[in-house]
Amino acid sequence: MNSAMLKIQSFTRQAQSNLEDETELDVVIAGRAYTEPPLNYLNVDGNPHDPSYGTGDNITVNFGASDGGELPHRTDVKERWVVLEFYDESGDTLLYSTRLSFDYGITTGTYLILNADLITYLGSEISFLLEAKQLVVGDWWEIESEPLSVLVRKV
Repeated sequence: MNSAMLKIQSFTRQAQSNLEDETELDVVIAGRAYTEPPLNYLNVDGNPHDPSYGTGDNITVNFGASDGGELPHRTDVKERWVVLEFYDESGDTLLYSTRLSFDYGITTGTYLILNADLITYLGSEISFLLEAKQLVVGDWWEIESEPLSVLVRKV
């Protein structure tokens, strides 16, 4: 269940109330008012289902926008990102997170991770759950899409 805290400012032609003095209302929204579309694919080294890497290997993360770059440009969006989150194999512990700039009109992205960086992110060469989601940021708000995930096995 989603909720939003709102204030309603009353006004007439002659005067308006001070918004700071108004009572805050907690409005419950059934379902979602709006969400960014999820990415339509996520793969590691070209494998979307059962990717793996070996000792000393670099990996390449590929992702794509579900809208194919066809969403209209929104003037209220200040930043647009793809967030990559690296979790332990169980998905319980976040080990590392990074944001990659992902502007409107761009439909695909590639992120090369050198083995030394992967070890820094994960602590060692281990199997891990990778999640990717879109994030848009406005002046005072952020909206995330539902994440895509893939389990990457260390072999």
